[in-house]
Amino acid sequence: MKKERILPLILILIGSLILATLFFFGLKVYQGKQNLKLVDQYITEHHLDTKIKSEKKKFNAKDGVYYKEVVFKDEPDKTYVIQPMGTSRGLFAQAFDTQTKKHLKKAKHNFFDDNYKLK
Repeated sequence: MKKERILPLILILIGSLILATLFFFGLKVYQGKQNLKLVDQYITEHHLDTKIKSEKKKFNAKDGVYYKEVVFKDEPDKTYVIQPMGTSRGLFAQAFDTQTKKHLKKAKHNFFDDNYKLK
C-alpha cells in the first residue's frame, strides 16, 4: 500500500520541479527581450541608431539584467552601457573610457530617467 502512495508523490514532485525550472528560464528569456526592447526604443527615439559604430548585447548575471554596450561614431574612445532599471520601467546610459574602464560623468550621450517606459 505504501508503494502505491509514494510513486504518485514522486511523480508530482518531479513534475513540479520541471515546471518551476521551465517557468524560471522562460521568465529570464521574457525579461531579456523586454530589456533589450526598452534599450532599442531609447536608441530609436533619440535618433542614435545611425550614430552607432558597434553594439553588443550583454547579460549581467549578478543583477539579472540584459543590457547593451554601445560605441558611437562621434565618440569612439567611449563605451556606453545602456541598461534598464527594471523590466519595463527606467533606463540609464553611462559612458566609460574604453581603455581604462573609468566612468565618465560628463559624456555627450549620458542619460538617466527612472520613469522611462516601454511603449
